[in-house]
Amino acid sequence: MRYTVCLLLALMMLFLVNCQSDSNRKIKLASRDSASNQLAQTASSVLQVLPQDQRSIAILLFRNETDDPSLDWLKRGLMEMLTTDLKQSPFINVISANRFNEIAEKSGIKENAIKNLEEIDQIAKDAKIQIVLSGKYYYKKEQLFIDVEMRDVDNSRNMFVRSVEGESLEKIFSMVDELSTRVRENLRGDIERRSDYEINLSEMTNSVEAFRCFSEALENRDKLFIYEAERCFNDAVKYDSTFAAAYLHQAMMNMERMSSANLEKLIAKANQYKSKLSEPDQFRLEMLGIVRKSDMNGAVSLLEEAVKKFPADLDFRFQLAGYYQFYMQNLDLALAEYEYILELDPNRKLVYNTLGYLFAERGDFTTAFTYFDKYQELAPDEPNPYDSKAEILIRAGRFKEAEALLLTAVEKWPAFHYPTFRLVEIYSELGNYEQTMDYLNKLSKLPLDEKLKLELNVSQAIIYWRFGKLKAADKEFRMAMKNNPRKLYIPMFAAEMHQSVNDRTSASQIYQETFARLRMKSKSMTYNLDKFGMLLGFLLESDLPKAEVVNFLWDLKIDPESHVAVLRDVGLCLTYIRMNNMTKAQEIFTDRHAKFEKFILENSNPGWNYWKYAYELMDAISGTKGFEDRYQDLLLASQKSQRENVEPLIRLGMARAEVKLNKASKQHSVYRRLGTPPDSTWRIIGSFPIENKSGFNFAFPPENKIDMNVTYELAGRDVSWRGADDGYRDGYTDLRDLFDHSSWSVAYALVYINSPDERKAQIRLGTDEACKLWLNNRQIWQHYFKKDAVFDRDLVTVLLHPGYNKLLLKVTNSDRDWGYYLRVTDENGNGFMDLTFHSYEDVEKTFAER
Repeated sequence: MRYTVCLLLALMMLFLVNCQSDSNRKIKLASRDSASNQLAQTASSVLQVLPQDQRSIAILLFRNETDDPSLDWLKRGLMEMLTTDLKQSPFINVISANRFNEIAEKSGIKENAIKNLEEIDQIAKDAKIQIVLSGKYYYKKEQLFIDVEMRDVDNSRNMFVRSVEGESLEKIFSMVDELSTRVRENLRGDIERRSDYEINLSEMTNSVEAFRCFSEALENRDKLFIYEAERCFNDAVKYDSTFAAAYLHQAMMNMERMSSANLEKLIAKANQYKSKLSEPDQFRLEMLGIVRKSDMNGAVSLLEEAVKKFPADLDFRFQLAGYYQFYMQNLDLALAEYEYILELDPNRKLVYNTLGYLFAERGDFTTAFTYFDKYQELAPDEPNPYDSKAEILIRAGRFKEAEALLLTAVEKWPAFHYPTFRLVEIYSELGNYEQTMDYLNKLSKLPLDEKLKLELNVSQAIIYWRFGKLKAADKEFRMAMKNNPRKLYIPMFAAEMHQSVNDRTSASQIYQETFARLRMKSKSMTYNLDKFGMLLGFLLESDLPKAEVVNFLWDLKIDPESHVAVLRDVGLCLTYIRMNNMTKAQEIFTDRHAKFEKFILENSNPGWNYWKYAYELMDAISGTKGFEDRYQDLLLASQKSQRENVEPLIRLGMARAEVKLNKASKQHSVYRRLGTPPDSTWRIIGSFPIENKSGFNFAFPPENKIDMNVTYELAGRDVSWRGADDGYRDGYTDLRDLFDHSSWSVAYALVYINSPDERKAQIRLGTDEACKLWLNNRQIWQHYFKKDAVFDRDLVTVLLHPGYNKLLLKVTNSDRDWGYYLRVTDENGNGFMDLTFHSYEDVEKTFAER
């Protein structure tokens, strides 16, 4: 399971259902060596604490010598308490006992089997740990004592820390605070530079039981046992209702997993008791507020400040890397941060998980699997490494290998639901209805939260639809809509199902009923950005009377200065465009254009499901005075904010607008520079129905032979080759628009590339959904990824031979949007000016004339 703290565009764009690289390069994946060099430069220029002043410390589990088994929890509890205190210091990088034991087990040494100091030293050196803290607690004359020894690994010597004592367990926090101070006195320069903002453990909570539960929650969260973590967080605040850190970390966990359950309440509670948070946690609380406002630039700035202030807090670096990766789409910066984390803590498991996803995102599955293998090596007794690797195996089209891993995970950890969900996906794709339903039934018996129960219900409806059981699907959809009236994506799926079988009456009825409920509650509802995004998505995608939509949007009570108001005005502008009321659309745009342009830039991603709306919005000014200047301003702003990934999309928008002004030559120039084949050169055929076979794995006729003259009769439809000009001129071929039937379908697209010589090139593509690619009749790529089309998502390096090169693309679809981006470039993402693109007929004519 992907696990990184980056909600990023998802909050803003729900309605659309991460070193500086060279300026002429779109995305550059740094090598390990180059990233390390870059990191060294970064560290020397921004860190307020010099590397030689930092100490990497492992805290081992304490030994219980009290003869009281009920105090066993203090073995981990004392370690967590001491960790909490010491982590506030920017001079200390704390490695947990769990990490230390994982390193030991990798060397074949179990935690209880460490026999001597030499073994401790070796394990620590392997993990680049300089100090190892071990300790014990015991009673002496009815007093509770805690002893700690500090092992200086570099010099192979022990440094004894004076014992602390207390009258009872109730004094434990004060004892740990005193112990922390004594530990820090042994570290050069640390105690003298202690921050005024640091707080003692005893100031965080007054309940030993609360901290015990908090400690267990963090351990479960790190293992991705989310339900167990949630239960422990809830128990912690039952024991201490003022435990701000427990509220905060539960809120962070919920936000990470895109769950809105109690999120506002948790954030409010953390703010209420903010004075009981450590300084790093106060940064995290501020971060939550910024993300809730979808201020992604503000989030990046705050994280960069946190990294400078707390250079040894690797959680901040991990978050920052996620924003570089997913928001800024800057993989150089992201990779540099991930590598820095591994430099300080080479056994930080989830970084390997994230790196695996990062490389898979770019189509480098070989490197991705290397990272997942490392993750599995570090956490052999956890389910997530199996699940993550299986997910990427599915994406690579290697279903059988994925199935084996998932079955192992389900057998070992039946309550960890992600592998079971993935088995449902595999068996559905393979057309195995019985096994699909068997694993859906297994999921229904697991202790799922309300969000996952809803996901299960919707999945079951989609499965019924997939296998042609429309009555059962309709029943499931309607039940889900009744129980979750505010989840607007459900009626959108249900209406799509009915439209797929030409039942437009039922689809319209679903839209109308949902809209009627919305209007009844519109006066009492409040909206944050993500909720309003989903609402706007429903309004834009549904077949509703445009005038009623406009009135509904105008009547909503929204703070005119809020981000929600900007999004509302986007919706108004788009609806007026669709009503052909360009005067009103341009009036709104002129009044709000600065905020609109900021919205487009700051919340953009490379996906067509976003840019189709951005282009439609910019169409409001096409033909008006100064529209070219506004596009140019947007282009300059993207370059200034390092949003290099959006520059080609802005250029495509400029070209699209020029075509509308009958300046087609400018479009051709943009296409040539970007390496994008003109729409007129593509030939497509479809849609082939998937029915009960795998649309991804089943070989339809074009995979075996290209015959432009053949017509296939399928499900009462004639299927033949045709042109692919969708008329939008945005670099994206909209297959949904070009074919009458798009749900559960497959299409093929054909184009020829004429190269004057043999050369290496990159084929950059992004498809909605899964794809396969052939070059000169040889399959060179496949990616089973059921997501929206993202510009330049897949990078495939190929060797073009002199003359014509035949390129065949297969794109599958389940529901809703369907299409592809594709361009041919050099390694820097620039089109070759001497390459040309040709249709099948052009090539045939050329050969005939020879």
